[in-house]
Amino acid sequence: MSAELMQLAIDVAERSHAGQLYDGKPFIEHVRAVLKCVRETSRDHLDAVVSILHDVVEDSDVTIADIRQQFGDDIADAVESITKRKGEPYGDYIRRCARNPRAMRVKLCDLACNINNLLHADRNHPKRKNLAKYNKARSYLTSYMDRERVIA
Repeated sequence: MSAELMQLAIDVAERSHAGQLYDGKPFIEHVRAVLKCVRETSRDHLDAVVSILHDVVEDSDVTIADIRQQFGDDIADAVESITKRKGEPYGDYIRRCARNPRAMRVKLCDLACNINNLLHADRNHPKRKNLAKYNKARSYLTSYMDRERVIA
């Protein structure tokens, strides 16, 4: 069952991110990097599924209802928590991620990948200004995780 769920998530992500770029590379490479981090830090296969789907709703026409129908409530709730809403203040978004342990674990890996990419990017990269914001979010989520003792 878990292999089938993973393959379904990969299929959805590949279709949803087709033609999209992340720092000049196919967006699916970012998804794979987050998945790799999640596999290194969590033993929960559902965390891996969420990592594959973490940007699908935000970056395509796939809805939370679609995710819920295909993957169930647990995954849909985590994907909903990790999906930034239009106009939502970044701090509110990070606090919402923290309230869902699965979303929090995936967001920490997403942040780690984003930070790593920016640290290796040209000093004039337009998103480099986000480093402080990403580091602050990572610090908040890590301290929240420590307080709540969220372990996969």
